[in-house]
Amino acid sequence: MQTSKQCGIVSKCNSVQDAFDAIRLYKSFMEDKSYLIEVDEDEALKMMSTKIRSGSHFFIYRVNGRIRGWILATKVRLPYFTGYSLYIEYYCSDLLGFQSISCMRALHEEIAKSARICKVERVVATCGWFDTNRKYARALQMLGWKIDNALCVNVL
Repeated sequence: MQTSKQCGIVSKCNSVQDAFDAIRLYKSFMEDKSYLIEVDEDEALKMMSTKIRSGSHFFIYRVNGRIRGWILATKVRLPYFTGYSLYIEYYCSDLLGFQSISCMRALHEEIAKSARICKVERVVATCGWFDTNRKYARALQMLGWKIDNALCVNVL
């Protein structure tokens, strides 16, 4: 399943190499600052492999063949909602400006498609701990999501 978008291509993550490249992209953000938690690539790869095998929804966004963004969501029952939700555990992109929004839109639309296929009522995300200005939530709000502080919900 591949969907072409304005500046990139979304596809399901199907290989260990793609998962490893996605982890490296995430880890590159940690190198810019002094974070309390160091990302261990081997442990992260084991966790991603387990999530993929257990049915998590993992999509990557490529520009010119290179992974520039990715998203991973898991079907869960959250204590504050009835029914199941797809909970976005990770979203990462190194793109800026219009390309960043195109990537975000494409990956979040792919997660929404997965939710519909799984007959899940909503997609839920929260701002990351390093997103102190809630840019992620504000961008999702521009894409039509409902926002309450750091909680972001897309009701399908």
